[in-house]
Amino acid sequence: MTHSPHLPDDSFLELGVPTELESYQHQCLMLVDELHDAWSDIRRLKADARTLIAMNDVLKAELKALKGGAH
Repeated sequence: MTHSPHLPDDSFLELGVPTELESYQHQCLMLVDELHDAWSDIRRLKADARTLIAMNDVLKAELKALKGGAH
């Protein structure tokens, strides 16, 4: 297909334009992917929080032992 320099490029139309339903389906798939990513992040952050709480408990115990030994 040759294009005249004065005509707009319409080659994108050869691929077809998605229907409204196809557009919504694609949007839903993207939202589901984002939701899965968000839940994965939440699980990771919960694990990180549990680790930080455990570290804090150890440090508090160490601090209590140090304060108890100083008297």
